[in-house]
Formats: sequence, C-alpha cells, structure tokens
Amino acid sequence: MVLISAFAVIMSAHHNRQMSIALEQLMQDQDQLDIQWRHLILEQGALTDHNRIEVAMKKQLNMHRPNPENEVVVRLK
Repeated sequence: MVLISAFAVIMSAHHNRQMSIALEQLMQDQDQLDIQWRHLILEQGALTDHNRIEVAMKKQLNMHRPNPENEVVVRLK
C-alpha cells in the first residue's frame, strides 16, 4: 500500500508539473497575441489617418480637392 501511495504521489506531482508548464506556455502565448493585437491596432490607426491618405492621394495619384467653381451639383429627380 505504501508503494502504491508513493507511486500515486509521484504521478500526481509529475502531472501537476506538466500542467503548470502547459499553463505557463499558454500564458506566454496570450501575452504575445496581446502585444501583436496592440501593434495591429496602432498600425490600423496610422494607416487610416486622414492626413496620410491625403498626402498619398496628392503624391501618388496627383489628385487635389476641387475648387468651389469646379464643383458640379447633380440633382436627382
């Protein structure tokens, strides 16, 4: 009985260590995913900045805002 009890304690301790290691790995993975998420949110904010879009529109597409005299109003019936 003592040997069976000792073996059960050893197996329980081993299983507990394995679960602790797995939990620690999952927590590290979660931290990495949180960091990636924050970086993506910052990148999204930078990419959708109106000033950045306007500069790219002017430089790459050679576009500009129309003057009031160049605007045409279309009326729908």
